[in-house]
Amino acid sequence: MAKIHVAMFPWFAIGHITPYIHLANELTARGHKVTLLLPNKTQLHFQQHLRHYPNLLTFHPITVPRVDGLPLGAETASDVPLPPTRPARRRHRPNTRPSPRLPLRIQTPTPFL
Repeated sequence: MAKIHVAMFPWFAIGHITPYIHLANELTARGHKVTLLLPNKTQLHFQQHLRHYPNLLTFHPITVPRVDGLPLGAETASDVPLPPTRPARRRHRPNTRPSPRLPLRIQTPTPFL
């Protein structure tokens, strides 16, 4: 089988990058050459940990441009802070009232089988 050169461009989130690196390692284990396009800081993080065939798997750095509304230097989804949230009960059930309290005493014994 002919050896191929694959360029991979994952979504810039750690949960998306990691499977791409695992797939890249599988391809390099079969002798194929893989170039993974990653942001600069992210590349440094993965370069030492998950690269099994450094001679066949190369990381090509990508400079992420400044985007209005995002923090300075944000390169992946984990670099963006989550928005503040309201308490869960209000968010999931905004128009409900508290349920009425049930009596604590049971009048007659109830057999359970």
